[in-house]
Amino acid sequence: MRSTTNHRRVGPYLLVAALLGSLTVVASAVAEVASPSVRPAAAAPVPGGLGFTALAAPCRVADTRVSLGALNAGISRLLQVGGTGSLAAQGGNAAGCGVPDGAGAVEVAVTAVAPSGSGFLRAFATGDAVPNATFVNYTSGVSITNTGTVPLAAAGTQDLSIANFGGTTQVVVDVLGFFTTAGTGGYTPLASPCRAVDTRTGGGQLTSGAGAARNVQVAGTGALFAAQGGTAGGCGVPDGVPAAVVSVTTVGPVGSGFLRGGPNTGTTPSATVVNYTDAIGITNTGALPLGNAQAAD
Repeated sequence: MRSTTNHRRVGPYLLVAALLGSLTVVASAVAEVASPSVRPAAAAPVPGGLGFTALAAPCRVADTRVSLGALNAGISRLLQVGGTGSLAAQGGNAAGCGVPDGAGAVEVAVTAVAPSGSGFLRAFATGDAVPNATFVNYTSGVSITNTGTVPLAAAGTQDLSIANFGGTTQVVVDVLGFFTTAGTGGYTPLASPCRAVDTRTGGGQLTSGAGAARNVQVAGTGALFAAQGGTAGGCGVPDGVPAAVVSVTTVGPVGSGFLRGGPNTGTTPSATVVNYTDAIGITNTGALPLGNAQAAD
């Protein structure tokens, strides 16, 4: 996973504070059963459940700053997530995001950008009633991100709805993976949260600007975990898993900014994981895809 800041004055400490579990494919889980003391086996798939497929990198579905315009209070915006074709008309990826038609749900990062007042966003399948559950709470002038799983409509092109309650705000939506009945993956929780990274005790705070990205190890074993401030020997996440559910915390940032995270593929990811404000620590939790080519994933 790589995290970076894009604002000049920002230099937070970073915790991948609580590694909560891994999203694995069945083949990988079977291969690791021989070493249960190091790498846990995946839980058995639930009949009729949905398997998770991580995208190779986070993909932008919508950005109201680019197209469509900010959401006013009381407005719902219908967005396309699944299927083929360009998402450029809603500020997203011109090539689409590779989420198949019929996907039951997606793992998304939803960001409220520069809201004019305080309020909240709710995310739900298009055609359903607006839920009581809030997806993102925001404060006037402060951008903030939350990551989680949201169902999609079974029919129609615009399968995700975002409803705004409060101040006018721009909205950015990035997808990290999807759930389908054809998926072969499953979620394996850890026995307890496990620290993978703490820059206060390993590596030092993140600087900002070009080249400031930091690659860290999440899966597998080895001495790198202790060197990056994590649990010595690792957290028991198997090598080769496509994604992990992580809790990312900024500690004592100098200035306002954001962190982005994604697989160690040599390119900067586009999806924001955490937005933060000067001197205020903040945490976001969600599933992030991992790279599998080297130790720092």
